[in-house]
Amino acid sequence: MSAHPRRPVILLALATIAASACTELPRAAWQLRFENDTLQARALFVRSTVFGGTCDSGAIVYQADTVLDVPSPPPPLLDPGSYCLEGRARDSSCNWFAEGRLDIALPVDDGTILTVVLRSGAESAECDASACMAGLCAGEPSPDGGSG
Repeated sequence: MSAHPRRPVILLALATIAASACTELPRAAWQLRFENDTLQARALFVRSTVFGGTCDSGAIVYQADTVLDVPSPPPPLLDPGSYCLEGRARDSSCNWFAEGRLDIALPVDDGTILTVVLRSGAESAECDASACMAGLCAGEPSPDGGSG
């Protein structure tokens, strides 16, 4: 077995990204993949975000929290331009612990697969530990539609 086995791709945010106003729109799939199995096993859910502009600046165009192995609702059709695709993973202690970003320029070739790899990052708590229950902060909506 190699030192860096190929990790399974997690289709957490499979999105159609349209890049022009033509009747036949070029389409691209957006997917998130964990760098390793340890990170994937720790994740309770992921947050998928599209920013208009680059990863260093830009307003949120789309955001969805998704339980692992459940496709996110697709983002809106995107006009040609610059965007940042971001994924963040959260654990059962309400800590963000893995993230990845990818700057893209649309349009892209039809059928392109845009992959954001989630890697270990600086951990940050979404809320105080006393307000966290099973990965959700008090009153926070659940990625599966319930509430915390």
